[in-house]
Amino acid sequence: MSSQSVHDSLNLYISPDTFTFEAQSSNKQTLVIYRDTGDVKLNGPYTPRHEEELLVYGIFGIVRLNAGDHLIVITERESLGYVANNEVYRVKGHRILPFTRGNRALAQVEKNDDEQYLAMIEAVLGLDNFFFSYSYQLTQSLQRQSKMATDTRPLWQKADDRFFYNKHLATKLIDASSPQHDLSGFILPIICGSVQISPANINGKFFNFALIARRSRHRNGTRYHSRGIDEDGNVSNYVETEQLAEVAEPLADRSRPNRWSYVQTRGSVPVFWKQNVNVQYTPTIVVEETGRLLDSFKKHFAEQEAIYGNQIAVNLVNKKGSEGRLGTAYTQIVKQLGDPKITYTWFDFHHECRNMRWDRISNLIDSIAPQLAQQGYTALDRDGRLVRNQTSVVRTNCVDCLDRTNVVQSVLARRALTLQLREAGALTERETVEDAVVFEKKFKAVWADHADAISIQYSGTPAMKTDFTRTGKRTTQGALADLTYSITRYVRNNFMDGSRQDAFDLVTGVYEVRPGGPSPLVEGDRGWRYRTLPYLLMFALIMLVGGFLLPSPSRSSQLLYTLFFLAIIVFCVYDILKHGRDFVDLPRLVKPRRTVGDAINGRISNGLQKKD
Repeated sequence: MSSQSVHDSLNLYISPDTFTFEAQSSNKQTLVIYRDTGDVKLNGPYTPRHEEELLVYGIFGIVRLNAGDHLIVITERESLGYVANNEVYRVKGHRILPFTRGNRALAQVEKNDDEQYLAMIEAVLGLDNFFFSYSYQLTQSLQRQSKMATDTRPLWQKADDRFFYNKHLATKLIDASSPQHDLSGFILPIICGSVQISPANINGKFFNFALIARRSRHRNGTRYHSRGIDEDGNVSNYVETEQLAEVAEPLADRSRPNRWSYVQTRGSVPVFWKQNVNVQYTPTIVVEETGRLLDSFKKHFAEQEAIYGNQIAVNLVNKKGSEGRLGTAYTQIVKQLGDPKITYTWFDFHHECRNMRWDRISNLIDSIAPQLAQQGYTALDRDGRLVRNQTSVVRTNCVDCLDRTNVVQSVLARRALTLQLREAGALTERETVEDAVVFEKKFKAVWADHADAISIQYSGTPAMKTDFTRTGKRTTQGALADLTYSITRYVRNNFMDGSRQDAFDLVTGVYEVRPGGPSPLVEGDRGWRYRTLPYLLMFALIMLVGGFLLPSPSRSSQLLYTLFFLAIIVFCVYDILKHGRDFVDLPRLVKPRRTVGDAINGRISNGLQKKD
């Protein structure tokens, strides 16, 4: 096994005392986890007899619940293709195995909590958006990898901490690893996001086309429960998207580029702001004006510049209404910082592209054309040497960093790919990606699928406006699909996302279960409104509809009947809207939800913060 590789398949022997992983590779390296103590040993002694044997494809990690530690293993994988001759996989199946076997008496409330914790973990792992490679550094962009070419450390030690999504779950293995007992062959970095790899052909030139999205594990969560920036400079819904192209056939000149990359980032507006979910269709945006913002803002862009170079910040929010106040706050803090490495552009997407004039996105591209010309892209030769360097990154945001953001990112990506494919010889100097009709259709589908994956993780529905991404134009059918997604988002964001936020907090380590502590999941009484009004509203609606369907003795009695139940409906709707927070699904593990001005990526145990 290479010093940078992870074992690609393992026999797991489950005995009453141990979990024993045996590598199927030639060295037959074993990892033993002792179920009673949780100790982890490389090539340690174990019980030869076992109750069950599994073929697993990696260790996702270990999570502690009230009943003790639980082991999470990958039981099914899907090969997506190759990047730089390294196979990339999607997690398609998993299994959660408890360490203990009922030897600790649990109170009923602890058992109930564990059932909910397990359901949360299953909900996150069931997203179908986790990806890994045993030999390719999937957490790092091609450019960053080229600068680490001589680094012989194992895969997990070279992983980008932001995108090592299962790092919290892998903590026990990481802590047990040492130069004398190197567990690197069993520590598998996994990203959350999207990976698509597709063979392509333009004008007889064969190449691999790939799109990789890496979601940050910091300030991770759901749409209305995770907004803005924290005190450590992390922003919500932060995603790095890398577009890759690799020429399939060998080149005669080894110094010519044969691999290309273009990287973009997205992330929530980097100010302190929130939207308190309250059954309203669009909760009011609240921007906190505080002297602490400048420090957090500096941290965010200092990290961006250290990793990516100069920043082309593209803000797509509206210039009017509550979005306008949010955009103004962003504009003001950029001016206050006065960083010459930041080029800031506020492009009111909805206003500029009104009446389905999506061709006007070209105005945005033209406004940042000088910066894009200087930016360039990454190019590597056959020996992995850096031929060309991407010197800056476009950091795009709208309110959710989903729909408008993805449209603009796909346009920028197409522009960069045109330049790269010209250099590869697949396009002439006058041709663009749009001229390659067959490939253009594939390009659009890949970017639309990428948009859906990122949107589902944050908002719970596929992305909107993907009809433009898929077809190059806005359609009536697409607008109707967006209406459906809008309604679905409303329901999920109001009545389901509190539990989803809890699930992300549990998996990423923002919340850690402390056995024996008070239950965070036992809800108090929400009051008479929660117990009564939804049922009263449903009853009144049924009676109102029934009144129109059933015969009435007179028109006057029909009118009185209708007015009576209409009055009940109006009262219920008014009172529910007025006291909306009583009806929505709020997070329970981290209370109160620290969305403005507070760091989120420290660990929380039963409401108490402790540092990593």
